[in-house]
Amino acid sequence: MSDVDKSRRKAMVLMASSLAAAAVPLSTAAAKLAPTPAQAEGPFYPVVDFSGIGNDLITAADGSKANGRPLALSGAILATGGQPVAGAVVEIWQADNNGNYRHPRDREDEVDPAFKGFGATRADADGRYDFLTIVPVPYTGRPPHIHVKIKAGGETLLTTQLYLQGDARNDRDILLRGLSETAAESLMIEPRAADENNVYRASADIVVVV
Repeated sequence: MSDVDKSRRKAMVLMASSLAAAAVPLSTAAAKLAPTPAQAEGPFYPVVDFSGIGNDLITAADGSKANGRPLALSGAILATGGQPVAGAVVEIWQADNNGNYRHPRDREDEVDPAFKGFGATRADADGRYDFLTIVPVPYTGRPPHIHVKIKAGGETLLTTQLYLQGDARNDRDILLRGLSETAAESLMIEPRAADENNVYRASADIVVVV
């Protein structure tokens, strides 16, 4: 085969490869996001009407503030294809700074009266959400965590929990130990140092199947 023929053959192979790649649908070629792993709801899902609840868990009606380190938690609700889930309802609930839930089945009479214990908000057009809560604390048998539930179209898309990155109790938690290292890592948040208002900040993007 002459050098000219070899060059022509090489060009034809490259062209065929390019056409084959172009024929792959974008939805197939694009990498999918791994869904955020589900976690147990736990025994203390709030027994309240969420409709009138906002995203500030630490400010009582009289203006008093909850005990604990204030935490601005934000992120985005995304579908596995990467698109935002606009309008998704995001609920969170957690124990107060003493490890008590605001729930009739827990030590409700011992809960911090200024800490609401639960909140709800709706993701914006970009899937973004934000809450003002406290950095979670441990209690008997569990590492620090925040419960999260995502709803859309009247259905629950995901119930999970967020944990503190690097907390030594994570390694002993039965729920986390049942996950792969990658899946467990996707549930970690890492509060950054407090700003001038002593508010810590952390982010958590949550991927749901819609």
